[in-house]
Amino acid sequence: MPKKKKKAVVKPIAKLPPGTRILVPLDGSPVAEKALSSAEQMALALQTQVLLMQVALPLRAAIVASHEVVSPDEAEPLRDERLNEYMGQLAVDAIERGCEAEYEVCPVPASQALLEETRARLLDLVAQQILDRAAKSDVGMIVMATHGHSARRGTEYGGVAARVLAGSSKPVLLVRVLP
Repeated sequence: MPKKKKKAVVKPIAKLPPGTRILVPLDGSPVAEKALSSAEQMALALQTQVLLMQVALPLRAAIVASHEVVSPDEAEPLRDERLNEYMGQLAVDAIERGCEAEYEVCPVPASQALLEETRARLLDLVAQQILDRAAKSDVGMIVMATHGHSARRGTEYGGVAARVLAGSSKPVLLVRVLP
């Protein structure tokens, strides 16, 4: 007589504190978006929501579609509109895949930006915005992709990811994206 097949019951091996979400920092690149599927799978398993986040750095000038150089006062509202459209679409896509999702665009105040930004300073600003958002009580963990640009400089993951990993009091899952 054939044995009856038992139905598998999947139980999460960990829980996030009630009411917390998974923070997914994005930068607009396809590499950063690779963390979304991991975050969505975790959110579904842990019965929580993803919070998509993008840091918007101050602009000194920008070239718009017409190839004109415009002032930051003119460029920042356009950038903010496009970031909101992009992040909104990613949230809608996640919801259509069955995952609860929201998004935030977090501008870095111009007063925090240096006139002579260095690459390290920009990475610090972005990482600090992510850490500040993660420190709020509604975030239980961070899931982010690593570009791995720092591999040439002796680390396994990118500069922002390294800073977030070192500075976070919340669990961090780094999704390594291979070329």
